[in-house]
Amino acid sequence: MDKVKATDRKRLLEAKTLQELKETAKKTGLSIKKGWKKADIVKALAKMKSEVKKKTKVTAKPVKAAAKKPAKKKTTAKKKPSPKIITKKPGKAGTVKAKKEVAKKATKKLTKKIKEKASVVVPVITQTISPITPPLVNIPVLVRSPEGRMVHEEDRIVLLARDPNWIFAYWELCDKTLKTFQKRLPDSHLTVRVYDVTGCGIESPNRFFDINIPGMSGSWHIKVKQPDREFLVEIGLLSLAGNFLTIARSNRVLTPRDGVELTGLEDWRTEELYRTAYKIDLEKLRISS
Repeated sequence: MDKVKATDRKRLLEAKTLQELKETAKKTGLSIKKGWKKADIVKALAKMKSEVKKKTKVTAKPVKAAAKKPAKKKTTAKKKPSPKIITKKPGKAGTVKAKKEVAKKATKKLTKKIKEKASVVVPVITQTISPITPPLVNIPVLVRSPEGRMVHEEDRIVLLARDPNWIFAYWELCDKTLKTFQKRLPDSHLTVRVYDVTGCGIESPNRFFDINIPGMSGSWHIKVKQPDREFLVEIGLLSLAGNFLTIARSNRVLTPRDGVELTGLEDWRTEELYRTAYKIDLEKLRISS
């Protein structure tokens, strides 16, 4: 009977496809080796099933029912219940409050830091650049006169060296200053006083001369005929008695030279200089020419 069953089992396995055999091998726990064909898998499965059935056939022996002994009751000392520590978990309201407190603390720290930084005073280095102005001459401020023309608010006079023989002066005087000075020195007229201050100051000039200014002219060309000399001018009021009242003083100027300085040019005409400079013999040049 066993042989008949084994043959039937083998036929059933042979009727299956290779894929179905592989699946049954997986289910039964059979490991398929490389190079196995369908017949090898069928053989292995049939053999495996027969071995499993042999193992399962076990003769049942009669087991005597053992008399149950009554279980002994264990007497254990009753432990006193320990007091439970009840910890309340914070609800939603508690968590919101805690978050708000943390946020408040953080904001306080930030505000403290900002205040500390703001309290630190950083020194700012400011460099003041003063305008370059000629000596004794102020930079005037332009204002509009009652007549509608732009005039300077401050009194000034400026002197320029034109050439070795001429100098040029221009000025601007306020009407208020002229009126106040005319009150102080009546019967006076506008005058430009020219000083030769070569190697000295205005307190002790080499010489000076006056020029009467007619009308309301604001500039004057002055003929000095003295090259390489220093000059300075003042504008003011001169009375008939010869008293001079200064309104403004100009800068110092130096007139240029009227020729070329000839000192030391004789050395360039010597034969020795030509010989050393050009390394030639002048007599040979004369004979050859």
